[in-house]
Amino acid sequence: FRSWRPPRTSAAQASFLTEKKHYQGLVSMRERQHKGAALAAEYTRPESAAAFKPVVEWLAGKGGVVGERLSPEAAAQLTAQVIRFQEAQFGLKSARPRLMTKIPRKCFSDFSEGGALCQILRTALLFKEANEMRRLDFTSSNQSRIDIYKELLCKISNELLRLGLAKKWRVFLHDSVESSKSDMVDIVQSHGGEIAPSPDSADFIVEFSEKHDGEGVEDEENYFVVLSKDEERALVHWWFFPDSYDEYIPASDALADAEEPSVPKTPRRVCLRFLRDLERFNEWCSPDDYDLEVLDEYEGEGEGEGEE
Repeated sequence: FRSWRPPRTSAAQASFLTEKKHYQGLVSMRERQHKGAALAAEYTRPESAAAFKPVVEWLAGKGGVVGERLSPEAAAQLTAQVIRFQEAQFGLKSARPRLMTKIPRKCFSDFSEGGALCQILRTALLFKEANEMRRLDFTSSNQSRIDIYKELLCKISNELLRLGLAKKWRVFLHDSVESSKSDMVDIVQSHGGEIAPSPDSADFIVEFSEKHDGEGVEDEENYFVVLSKDEERALVHWWFFPDSYDEYIPASDALADAEEPSVPKTPRRVCLRFLRDLERFNEWCSPDDYDLEVLDEYEGEGEGEGEE
């Protein structure tokens, strides 16, 4: 999870921005088509292959994968396939029940030695060897193959948890969610989380907020914040979409600048929508989007717009 506050901006956006709103760096876009496997497109770009070189070197060395040596290009393509397969089988539009919660985006962008991406590819290649598969092809439409790859994704998810490269989140349910507590407990536990016995032992305190959880509070706008930016592109995060939807857009369409991360207070107080969206997207969302302190701050900014 990120731990930062979005920067302030005050500029109109590009041609597809039909209505401007900016609550401390949040910029809105109507009719934006979001994709939960946005990172896959990044890894199919030829210039992305270079980042995979230390990963394939680790796989062939300390990773102990001797049956097949991937090229950086092949590793990038395989990773993109896994990301797309995960979204198709476990994402927003996937059939239920789902066998697992989506692997966090950050795991697919962790290029550290022996890190999450190394372990994802290592588990996949060792699975291929153990099952005497000729190749890994996550684009197959054969149902038996799809079921095998689902099993593989579950193995990868469990391995990341075992190694501490993905976290088991602890959630405390505030008294304000008592009316839906049973459903919220089911959501947390079905997505691999734990119910914390007290606020002090939790990562998140979930509270019901009429202002943010009540009927009809969801915006038609799609707000984003800028995570990073160079002269050509900006990496943006869409508010109330999981990190798997983070994507690059032209720098000219993101006039805000990214700020240095800050460390939030823990546990985080988040609105109930945090768990509802977890169930909806089948992915642990960014708490920054649901932080009650931050939301109330933006609410104040929005109410002040247009006042003299």
